[in-house]
Amino acid sequence: MPTEDLTTYTISPDPLVYTTVTTDRSSVALLPRSVDELVYSDKGANHFDGDYEHLLDVLADALEGTGICFAWALTNLVDDAKGIRDASGDYNGLFFLSDDIYIEECNNGSLTYDSYNSSLDTTYYLKIKRDEGVGTYGTLYCYVYSDAERTTLLDTLTVTLTEKQDFRYVYVTQSFNDGYADHKITVYCENLDLKEVTAKTSSDTGSGADAKKTGEPLATLFKAEAGSGAGASSLVAAIIGTGETGLGLEFASKVFSAFDSGSGVEVVIARLLAASEIGSSVEVALLITVLSSGDGGLGSDLGTLLKAILAVDESSGFDALRALIETTGTDMRLPAGLGQVRIPSKEVNL
Repeated sequence: MPTEDLTTYTISPDPLVYTTVTTDRSSVALLPRSVDELVYSDKGANHFDGDYEHLLDVLADALEGTGICFAWALTNLVDDAKGIRDASGDYNGLFFLSDDIYIEECNNGSLTYDSYNSSLDTTYYLKIKRDEGVGTYGTLYCYVYSDAERTTLLDTLTVTLTEKQDFRYVYVTQSFNDGYADHKITVYCENLDLKEVTAKTSSDTGSGADAKKTGEPLATLFKAEAGSGAGASSLVAAIIGTGETGLGLEFASKVFSAFDSGSGVEVVIARLLAASEIGSSVEVALLITVLSSGDGGLGSDLGTLLKAILAVDESSGFDALRALIETTGTDMRLPAGLGQVRIPSKEVNL
C-alpha cells in the first residue's frame, strides 16, 4: 500500500514553528509543552470505523525535561491532545513521554494506556491495530518492531477499549499543551500507511476483483461474464441512462428472453440498444466495442440477434449498420468501408 503524502495534510498554525513536514515525514524539533502544533488529515465523519491497521515509523531524538508529543492519533476534534482530554473528547493515540512509547485510549476524557520503555535516537517500526472482535468494545494493539520488515518483535502493547468509537481525523503530529514551556522533545512520524484500498473510478484491464472497492467490478463485464448480465444493466444505465425515446424497453425484453443463454455479451448488446434508440454513431461504436472485445465464438448468435434488432429499428444509425453487416458461416464481420457509420479512432472504454 502507498504511504500517506503528508504534504497534503492540514497544518496548524500556518506556518508551523517547531514542525517540518515532507512527503513522508512530520518531525518536531524541541517542541515545548506550551504550544499547539498540529499536522492532520480530515478523512470524513466516521471514516475510521470497525477494525483498522496502520503502519508507521517513529523516533524520539532529544529531550529537555519531560517532553510529550503524539506521533499518531485518531480523533473527532481538531485540537491538541490536552485540549481533547479537557473537552471530554475521545481518541486513540500513540505518543512519546520522554523516551517511552505510549498507546492510549481517551474515552470522554478518561485514559487507558500501555507503554514500552524505548530508547532515544532509535527508530521503531510500529503496527497499530484495533480489533473490535476482541473484548466487549474491542482491543487496541501496538506491535513494536526493531526492523522495517517487521519481523523482529520487541513488545506488544495492549489496551482493552472501554467504548466503540468511530473517528474522523488522523494526526501525525499533535502537541500536548499543558503550559510547561521548559519541557521539550524532538520526535518524528514517518511512512504512515493506513492500509486502505483506493476505489478505482474507471474500467480496469486486469482482474475484476480490484476494479472497485465495492459494488459491481466493471472490469469483469467483458472478460468472463457467465450470468444473467445484471452488472451490464447497471453499466449501461450509467453510460446512457437518459435516451429512451422509442419502443426499446419492450423490444429489449423480447430479445433478452429469446437469445440470452447465459452470455453477458448478448445481454450487454440488448440493453445497450434498449437504453438509447436514437440512431447515433455512439450507439454503433459502443456495440462494435462489445462485439470486438467480448465475442468468443458466439458470432452466429450475435448475428441472429442483430438481424432481429435491425429488422424493427427504423433509426438512421441502424439503417447504416444494417447495410454493413455480413454473415459468413458462424462468424459475424463488419467490412472495412464503414460508409456513414463513424467509429471513434480510439478504443471506447465502458
